[in-house]
Amino acid sequence: MIFKNPGIIIIFLFLAVLGLTGLLYYKKKLPSKYVLITLRLLSLCVLLLLILQPVYVVYEKKSRPKLAVLVDTSKSINYAGRLTAFKKFFSANTADINTYFSPEYYQFSNSLTTLKENEIKNLKAEGMATAIIPALEQLSVSKNYDAVLLVSDGNDNSKKTLASIESIIDIPVFACYPLEKTAPLDASVIDIKCSDFVFKNVPLDITVGFYCTGYTGKEAVIYLKKGKEILASRKKYVEGNYQEVSFNFTSSKTGMETYTVEIEPLPGETVLANNTRDFNIETIREKIRVLYISGRPSAEYYYLRHLIKSNPSFELVSFVILRNPEDVAVVPDEQLSLIPFPEREIFTRDLYDYDILIMENFKASKFYIYDEYLNNVKRFVKEKAGAFLMIGGENAFGLGDYRSSVLADILPVQMEGPEELYEQGRFKLKLVNYTHPIVFLSDEQTETEKLWQRLPEVDGCQRLRPKPGALVLAENPYLKINGVSVPVIAVQEVGKGRTMAVGINTSWRWFLGMAKEPRTGSEYAKFWENSLYWLSGSEKTKEFRVSVIQQKYTQNDEVKFKVVALSDKLKKIKPLVTVTDPLSKMIQIENLTAIPEGWLGKFKGVITGKYEIKAQIKEPAAAAGGSKYMQDNRSVVVANESTTEEFDLQVNEKFMNDLAAFTNVDAQYIDNYSAKAMRLKLKNEARPAVKKEVSLSLFPGFYFAIFLLLMLEWIIRRIKGMM
Repeated sequence: MIFKNPGIIIIFLFLAVLGLTGLLYYKKKLPSKYVLITLRLLSLCVLLLLILQPVYVVYEKKSRPKLAVLVDTSKSINYAGRLTAFKKFFSANTADINTYFSPEYYQFSNSLTTLKENEIKNLKAEGMATAIIPALEQLSVSKNYDAVLLVSDGNDNSKKTLASIESIIDIPVFACYPLEKTAPLDASVIDIKCSDFVFKNVPLDITVGFYCTGYTGKEAVIYLKKGKEILASRKKYVEGNYQEVSFNFTSSKTGMETYTVEIEPLPGETVLANNTRDFNIETIREKIRVLYISGRPSAEYYYLRHLIKSNPSFELVSFVILRNPEDVAVVPDEQLSLIPFPEREIFTRDLYDYDILIMENFKASKFYIYDEYLNNVKRFVKEKAGAFLMIGGENAFGLGDYRSSVLADILPVQMEGPEELYEQGRFKLKLVNYTHPIVFLSDEQTETEKLWQRLPEVDGCQRLRPKPGALVLAENPYLKINGVSVPVIAVQEVGKGRTMAVGINTSWRWFLGMAKEPRTGSEYAKFWENSLYWLSGSEKTKEFRVSVIQQKYTQNDEVKFKVVALSDKLKKIKPLVTVTDPLSKMIQIENLTAIPEGWLGKFKGVITGKYEIKAQIKEPAAAAGGSKYMQDNRSVVVANESTTEEFDLQVNEKFMNDLAAFTNVDAQYIDNYSAKAMRLKLKNEARPAVKKEVSLSLFPGFYFAIFLLLMLEWIIRRIKGMM
């Protein structure tokens, strides 16, 4: 029995003084005044004792030294049969360990946890780190152990040094590790260096770092893949452990895409699971490239060209026809300063460098641009994800002789022939679709409706008819063909691309009308910017979409995402959101929070790999059209942080020997281990172990003693008439 606090001395003094005072007072050798002073001092002494918080410690003598057995369960133990070797080691030595020691078992990787002896045979090595030094630091909290038996491969990746345990570990650490004559054969992708995003059609350098052991002088083949498609491959002769190769990558599709780097399996490779690594790249447009061809100078061309050029999101190349082929010139063509229209270069070579082609009041047949060239426009839209916009006028649509051309296949309207009349007269457009991204002149749907109703009149329009499958956004309410209102603005998705028809040539009137009354922004500019963004497939105009807030996540991170809705109507409908994890398990996300843009959701990336986020919403449509489902998907990759657990698979004999020597013992192979020999190396007998500790400050007798002393003082004062 040992007292860990000097306050116990006060207890003996208290008892001695109290006994002596009582004896002297009883024999009348001590006046009452001194008795009262003594009682008061004793009360203060007891109070001081409580403040010092004495602890009563009970020790028990141990018959055998107490041993802490630490078993490494990090991922690297799975390689080269180490986990099986560890289990055989304990199967062969547990009885001897119990004979010479009193053991307590622990397993560790990222942290230290207790382990029962009968659980060793079912151990799994799944930890993402070998944190040996932190495990010893955690163990040092208990001072009851006489020694530590560490069974590990020594691949400590905690970034801590042995010096950090010098002041806290005062017992020997016997380090045991497996004997491996040759390093495991392995190739592992450990690092991918590239930007989180890339501009469309702009090359991006991707640097892949990989680690090889046992393959010096051999050739490794590394692939860059998208799904099962091989985008590029590189060959690299291994010269040492760490290697790098670079890929030059160009993306032609906007949005978030998942790519894979894969090392082709090498002969005799030990582990194949670390040969691949997924990563995400978001492709965005540096600038949306617009090719604008106008058949004649006009206010429409002037204002729209100025708008596109003034927006930094767009890059514009425009041609305006100042002289048609039939125009009579009084001088030879070679003496004219006008540049001939380069139809061949545009429609055979340059077209695919653009995102959007605009043809405004332009008759292609005047310049001998027939289906041979227009077929390239069709291919540009359907196969290359391009966009085509035709704007009306006396040389557009049917009047431009496009009814019999291949462009009729991709335009969202049906046209009449060259004899078609261009309807004159002013009118206000009637908006028939209030939910399409193009028509949103304001963030609020109700305000959008008011703005369209207040837009100035336009003058003249084409005689068009809606095409099945197309979406009409606005129409001329006063002009009908066969009882159907003539569409003025219509859109359609064609193959991989999009097309749009605007059957007027006077939208510039909206710009002039805006100048008459002060507003926060230009509705004219908003309409045309929305149109160009939608045609190009920009995320800005997706009516309902999933947006991942952060692009890089590691295991156990919280993945946050937004479900963005453009209209007020959609924002009021809670979407159905599901997440499919890398093991194809689907969960429904319930914890959606309403935000101004729509909804905010989150989930935890417990396992590594690709997660697919899918959002779906049921939009109540008009009675005639019934309900309409809208959905969007977005993928996100949750990756492991690269640690030596995944690529540096060699047993670290040096670390294990240094650790043992640091505590004045030797390390050894697990095949050479002897519990008896380890017991003999312990110089001292087992130290007493703490059985229990009792805080005396919690003992109620002390509080009763204070009460008793004060009561005795009060009684004496009453008897002596001192109160």
